[in-house]
Amino acid sequence: MDEIELLESKNSELVKEVFNSLRLLDAVKVSNYFSDFASLDSIEDNITPIVGREAILDYFRNVFAVAKNVEFKLLGDPVAFGSIVLVKQLNHFEMNATVHDDLYVSAVYIVNGKINKWIAHLQQI
Repeated sequence: MDEIELLESKNSELVKEVFNSLRLLDAVKVSNYFSDFASLDSIEDNITPIVGREAILDYFRNVFAVAKNVEFKLLGDPVAFGSIVLVKQLNHFEMNATVHDDLYVSAVYIVNGKINKWIAHLQQI
């Protein structure tokens, strides 16, 4: 395995670990995968980018506290191209008496073993 393949394998595994932490609804563990100045950005669903690990921690704490029947499902294996990992995911949750099944395609940019930017694109299906 060459250096790039090793990096891609590590980055894909990191994204899988994030989803394992999401399934456990562990906001602290999820936020620890992000760099101090990381950003979490969601396209198509009018959410302002969340910048900084502490803000990302607060975001997930709030989601986990308010949402019910939360499930984050990784659809297929993440595909890594160097430091960028592409992911397809289904986020299921209930909030304000509404059931959501949101399908996202995301690009995750990883630097030195930490997520620097996660850009999620909500699919209109």
